[in-house]
Formats: sequence, structure tokens, C-alpha cells
Amino acid sequence: MSVWIASLLLAGGVAPPAGAIVSLTPSDRPERAAVAETAAALATPPDFITLPHTVSAATVVRRGPFVSVQVNVDDNGANIPGDAAHGPSMAIDPTEPARMAIGFRYYDTLETDLHDAGFAYTQDGGRAWSFPGVLAPVGSRYCSVLDADREGGFYYHTQRCPWDECADLFRSTDGGRTWSGPFAATDGEKGWLGVDRSTGIGRGHIYIASGGAFGRSLDGGQSFQPPVPVDGYFGTLRVATDGTVYVVGRSTLAKGAPVSRSDDARDPRVVPSFNALTPAPLGGDTLNGGPNRIGLLGQPWIDMDESDGPYAGSLYVLQSVKPQGVDPLEVHLARSVDGGQSWTGPIRVSDDPPDSLAWQWFGTLSVAPQSGRVDVVWNDTRNTTSDDESELYYAYSTDGGRTFSRNMPLGPVFDSTAGWPEWGIQRKLGHYYHMRSDEKGGRLAYAATYNGEQDVYYLHTVLDCNDNGLHDGDDVALGRSPDVNKNGVPDECPCDPLKSLHVDCDRGHLTAYVQSSFAEGTELTLFDNGRPVPIVIDGSGSGKVTWEIPAPGYHMMDLDGCPLWGQTVYCELRCRTIDWLKLRCGSRRLRAIVKTQLPEGSILHLVRGRDSYAYSVDARGRIRAAWRVGVPQEYTVGIEECRQFEERILCQ
Repeated sequence: MSVWIASLLLAGGVAPPAGAIVSLTPSDRPERAAVAETAAALATPPDFITLPHTVSAATVVRRGPFVSVQVNVDDNGANIPGDAAHGPSMAIDPTEPARMAIGFRYYDTLETDLHDAGFAYTQDGGRAWSFPGVLAPVGSRYCSVLDADREGGFYYHTQRCPWDECADLFRSTDGGRTWSGPFAATDGEKGWLGVDRSTGIGRGHIYIASGGAFGRSLDGGQSFQPPVPVDGYFGTLRVATDGTVYVVGRSTLAKGAPVSRSDDARDPRVVPSFNALTPAPLGGDTLNGGPNRIGLLGQPWIDMDESDGPYAGSLYVLQSVKPQGVDPLEVHLARSVDGGQSWTGPIRVSDDPPDSLAWQWFGTLSVAPQSGRVDVVWNDTRNTTSDDESELYYAYSTDGGRTFSRNMPLGPVFDSTAGWPEWGIQRKLGHYYHMRSDEKGGRLAYAATYNGEQDVYYLHTVLDCNDNGLHDGDDVALGRSPDVNKNGVPDECPCDPLKSLHVDCDRGHLTAYVQSSFAEGTELTLFDNGRPVPIVIDGSGSGKVTWEIPAPGYHMMDLDGCPLWGQTVYCELRCRTIDWLKLRCGSRRLRAIVKTQLPEGSILHLVRGRDSYAYSVDARGRIRAAWRVGVPQEYTVGIEECRQFEERILCQ
């Protein structure tokens, strides 16, 4: 259950057979120097991990039990330095789920705006990927979206330009190894693809919703009928198991997210028509900017519960939206139990304080077809010191979206602005992630910059502490496992007695506190960036351990066997040199004094309310600040670089 980032050579690269529509293979590029890591280095991770800026082996990232594997690797399974990939979408073979393909927007170099439709495939459930190249390169392909039919055929929709009349569809019958096409397809900005996998008259139909239009193919994508209008823009679609089609568009604060339904798209004898349902109340606006600069911060998702469980038939819409107030972005869910005629929402998925000012972006939804569990992932800045640094987060609901589990980090902190193409209009991490859920968790295709570059990763959010091959949340919700203490964790799991974990950083030391019902003498293992730190439980069920940190930076904490309790803290070693902060009030002035061991001339920032002020240390090792105050009230002053130093005072 450690946190490590390692360079591993993944086996399984297979050259495409003759005739495949593939070119610009990664093996054609000049060789770059390899960076090798020994097995001993992996067995003994460093105390603090500094992410490399260039590696030549595929990057594998572990956070607790969660393992992310790089997808855009060459035909030998190695990373390709100097490229970029984002905007991933995934197809999974329903007849053999270990076979998957992921498509993405691919940049051979960051020096131009040229980008094409990259693809990678796996035959072993995502442990190793092969990236043979790109599909019919034209230098400007957009929005790669994939889906699969009932027989395991894969489809790949992409645009050759950001305007109309330039979309293509490709098809693969061998699990994504080779592709036929291109075939002219329904186009429009941010097109989304769906395939009818029902057993009814719509079986095999291919649908594309894009820019307020809906297109249909009845012949496996070789041709498309003229599009018909449908409400919604920058949206996605969902094809139900009975062939009903749902389309959702981007949310606005005033109107919500428009949702439309077609009952006749499955009927090849008629022109498809859509009925507008009640908009889903997400309580916010679609936004771009922030940690994704010119890219969208999240598109709307629609999915439904088609299990035999207690919430069967529920319809869900989710998006990262800008709510009212100071919070920049939240992940909100709306749910309907009557087919979209009425909705409950918005439901807040994240469990951080509403006024934390965190960006929670790229919210992505998927519902497990076997159990109806609702899985959600997103990028989150709650633990970081910059809006450009995020962690991938996960939460799930087993009660129809009414409540969600503790939020848990799935990977290390990454800089969302690293590895951007130099061309201005492509300075983003794409527009979306893509997830499909199963009985173990969510299968996720996402982009991140763990090695200093933009790369696409695959992750399966498996939570299975009792090793029965099924999601722990479903074990409890469906009665397969007891949960006497009602904490959402099966009672047979190693971490069931855990009640709380809290980690503090103060003056160069980390202190972890545990509250539990473990027996006295139980030893737990907390991993700090991969280094094991033992915690011994006392007679009251408590445990405490303190250790010195060797360097400033992020510390990703994971308790062995307890994925729900992952934490991230940032430690600034300059805070060791600060002795105290004191406040005084008098004569209508608020005064702050800092005593520090920093050398004369060093700069610290004092924060009063939301305002930050820079001050330099004098020859006596002090900083003195004063502000004029008016009406009697309480004031809070802190040190921006050392957030644990904060004092409050009531000025009369």
C-alpha cells in the first residue's frame, strides 16, 4: 500500500499487421537515452519522491492500492519523451472485458499544434498497453470518442477540424489492434459516440450527439443519416439496454442541464425524434479556465441504473460546475427516479468544506451495471498550495446517489499545466476523462503529468479489502458482508476498526494520529511517500507517531489496507525557523509580531482575512506589521508560507 512512481518496461508490444490504417509509429522516432531504475530502488523507495521530468520507460504510478499504467507508450512499451496526449476515451469488449482500447488526442511534438488520433490497446485487462501509432494522420484531429458493440467491435469517432463536415469513424474487429476506415460521420464540435448493445431492433445502431444535432448509422458506421436536432451542447449520451437514447447538454445556473430522450432512435423505419425532459438541476455553470486554462473544466455526463437492485431505473446527471458563492468549482449530481420527469439535486459529491476554494474539475460519472453503484472521479486541488496542482479523487454511492463515501485520492499530486503543447489554443489537459464501471470499480482513462509530460493513463478503482472479487461498498449495501459499526467497510476487512486518521505538519515534523477500536498493541503501517512508518495502538485505541521530514514538499499518506483513509499534506521546512506569531490590539490598530530565525531580509507573507502582505525580517529576526481597524470585531492573521501559524484576536 505504498506510494511510488517507477519506470517499468511493459511487455506486450505487437506490430500492426499489414493493411492497418496506421502511420507515424513511435518506433520511427530518434532514440532517446533511457533512465533505468533497479529492483532494489523499487523495494526501498526514497523518503520523498521528486517526479522526474523525462523518463524513457512507461510510467506506473501507485497510490495505496490504486495502480495507474501509462497508455501512450511505444511498440516496446516505453514512454516517448517530448510528446503529449490527452482527451482519452475508452472501449471495452463486452465479450472479453480484458480487451480494451483507449483513444486520445496525440501530439508527436510540443513545438507545433499538429495533433492526430492516437490509440492504444490491451489484451490483459490494462496491465500492459501497445500504442502502434495514429489513425489516418491529417495533423488536426479533435475529440477522440470510443465505444463497443455487443459482439465486441470497437468504434472510434474523431473530427479532422473544429468545424462542420469533417468527422470520421473508424472500426476495429480485433480489440483495437487494427482499424478500418475512415468513414464519413456525423460531425459537430465535441461529438459523443454511443452504440446500441441491446437485443432489440436497434442492435448495432451507432449514434453521435454533437453541437445540438443527433446522427444515426444503421450499417455499422459505413454511412450516417442526416442529423436531427436535439437539445444540448458539449454533452454526452447514454443508450439504455432497451435501446432508449438519452442525451444531456452542458449546465447553466439558471436552467440546469438539458436532458432529452428518444424512444424511436432504435427503430430503423422512422426518423429519430427527441422529447425534452426536465433539465437536471446541477446548481452551477459550465466553465473553462482555472487549472485547465482554455479547456473545459468538465462536461456533463448521463448514466442510469439498469441493475436488479433497489435503485433500478434511476437516472443520473453529473458535471463539475461553478456554483453560486466563492467556491470556484464543485462536482454536482442530480438524480431522477421517474425517467427524467423530475429530479433531486444538486447533490454535492466532495466532502471537503464548501468554502475550501478548491477546484474540483473533470468530474466523471459511471454506474456499475451489476449493482447500480454510482462511481465518480475528478481532479481536486483541496490539498495543494497552487490551483495548478491537483490529485485524482474517487467517491462512490450505494444508495442511489443520496450519499457518497469518503473521498479518497487515487494518485500523487501533479501539475496540470506541465507538458502543454506550445501552441496557445492547445494549452490544456484536454476536456474530459472517461470511465466505465464494473463489479470491482471504475475503469478509468485519464490524463496526468506524473513524469513532467502529458500522458494518458489507465486505472481500475478496485476496492476489495476482503478479496472476494467484488466492490466493498456493494458487499455492504447488498448484504454480502456485515457492517455492524455502519462505516461502509465490511466487518471482515483489516481496517474496519479504524475510526479516524489525522496527519499534521509542524516545523519540519509530521505527526499521525489514529483513533480506532483495535486491541492494545496492534501495529499499523502508515506509508509516507512509500516509506513505512509504524503506529502502535494503546489501551484506549489511540495511536500517535512523529517523525522528522528530510525536505519540503507534498507527503502522500496511506494506511496499509485502508484506501478510504488516504491523505495528502504539504510541509514547508521554513516553518521550522519560526518561533511564534503574536497579535495585539490598541488605539484602533491591529499589530502582528513574528519571531523567526530566518536571516535578515527574508520575506514572509502575513495574511489578514483574504489579503496577503509581504514583510521582510529585520536584524533582530522579527517582522512587525500594523493595520488600522474600525468597528469592534474578531480578526485572524496567519503566515501564508506556514499555514499552521494562525492567531485570532478580538479588537474592541
